[in-house]
Amino acid sequence: MKYSKILLGVMAILFAFTSCENKDDVVSAKPITAPSIQNPDGSASYVLDPADANGSFDTFLWTEAYLGEGLTPTYELQFDLGTGDFSDPKKISDIEGFYYGMKVSDMNQMLREMGTTAGVLSNIQFRVVAKAGDMVQASTAVSFLVNRYIYQDEIITIGLFGTSVGDQEFMPMVNEAGTNNWSITSLLKEGDFVFKDNSYRQTTFGKDADNDGNLIENGGEKFITMNKVYTITYNGDDLTYTMEESSFPNQLYVVGDWNGWNNSNSGTIPDELSNNFDGTYDVFMNWTAAGGFKIIETIGSWDPQYADLATDPGNNKLSKGGENISIPDAGMFFIQADLAAMSWTVTPTVWGIIGSSTPLGWDGQTNFDVANYDATTKTYTMEIDLTAGELKFRGTEDWNINFGSVKGNGGDLVGEATIGGDNISITEAGTYVIMLQLASNNYNYSIVKK
Repeated sequence: MKYSKILLGVMAILFAFTSCENKDDVVSAKPITAPSIQNPDGSASYVLDPADANGSFDTFLWTEAYLGEGLTPTYELQFDLGTGDFSDPKKISDIEGFYYGMKVSDMNQMLREMGTTAGVLSNIQFRVVAKAGDMVQASTAVSFLVNRYIYQDEIITIGLFGTSVGDQEFMPMVNEAGTNNWSITSLLKEGDFVFKDNSYRQTTFGKDADNDGNLIENGGEKFITMNKVYTITYNGDDLTYTMEESSFPNQLYVVGDWNGWNNSNSGTIPDELSNNFDGTYDVFMNWTAAGGFKIIETIGSWDPQYADLATDPGNNKLSKGGENISIPDAGMFFIQADLAAMSWTVTPTVWGIIGSSTPLGWDGQTNFDVANYDATTKTYTMEIDLTAGELKFRGTEDWNINFGSVKGNGGDLVGEATIGGDNISITEAGTYVIMLQLASNNYNYSIVKK
């Protein structure tokens, strides 16, 4: 394995043996201290190689914790994704020393279980937790980047690789079942990309400049993108591609009575709708009173603006210009705009949880207390006792608007909230803090046991 640094000495930790000091008849107690991570230092980057599976990944090293007189702590390494909060970490427990050496194969398997994509750098964070009796102290988390290898039983994924797709530089495409055809529709940054697989070989495919629509394996030119939505396909059987720029705008914004009809970047700015990349857009908005709104494409400009069709008002038809779309009362509303069908909908929602793990089961919804709603982050929270079972988030009694976990993710307790997603599994009874965030382009949830 090639990694960014070699640990030259396994142990170089200084111990403080005195728990109290008596000087001039003054006794000062030694303060409780958490462990502090020494290695990796937050700048490490690793590429795992299956040829080195039985070799050393690295040695995790930390300072001794002090949890009280006469208490000898044991330590636990906890790992989570860079976006995680350690509510459900991978653990290595009951470590008695101040270091832990890990094999390449063990790290690779753990990364697979965490859901990372093989063949690309993933941001991982870890911390050290010291425990003795009822005393627990956790270190500050430290991050590192790691590129794991793929296993033979995994499906090789084709994706876009380059600066167009953001910091992780890899955006997986969607496979057409039973074929070698892949596609994606997404907003790409100003930059470039090539097609790439996530096998250990990490083969790339660039554009054939002499044959439009064809690709060259491990060669060719990069694709250049602007800050626009693209629909891209890849055919691995004949190494061909298509790439089309969307005719729909990248962003839409809501302006109306709720913000004093301010369409500028100062004051209460317009609220952005989430882009579904198929001509449809949506946003959850908490209105404090009845009012009206229109939709614009560009902050600072009223041209174009989308509103209710003036010749057929109130029938969910969208037009450029026209009459204000009405919000009938105060409350949380789900606003949708479809520029392909030129239609709009405004749906009132009341959010809560429902399911076999909740107090009312599948027969009744336990609502969030609106007093615990954070309007700035569009976040609902509640603390509640749950039993083992399942739950979902629901916004309408007819189930038309409900959220679950991303399909196939096993009902993760922290993750993206997906409309119509999978039931979320609660495996252990207890008191939980539940969060549902409905911010534009960031529908997510967490269910954390206290």
